[in-house]
Amino acid sequence: MQKNLIMNTDINSYRFTSDTEPTDEQLFTIMKEVESDVRRENAENILRIQENIQREYRNTQSMFQKSSLKI
Repeated sequence: MQKNLIMNTDINSYRFTSDTEPTDEQLFTIMKEVESDVRRENAENILRIQENIQREYRNTQSMFQKSSLKI
């Protein structure tokens, strides 16, 4: 975690300008950070979607159980 903090500081302090090209190492570091962020966000989204599906399934089951009791 400490390494990421240091890397984020380095990345955040670097600004692309028209007269300065990023080094391959800087581009590699940025891309690794982006990859890490995307993987984390994807995992969070998958969990959120699974929770929503489970909640809707339970709600649907509950509706059918209530409707069958009225018959």
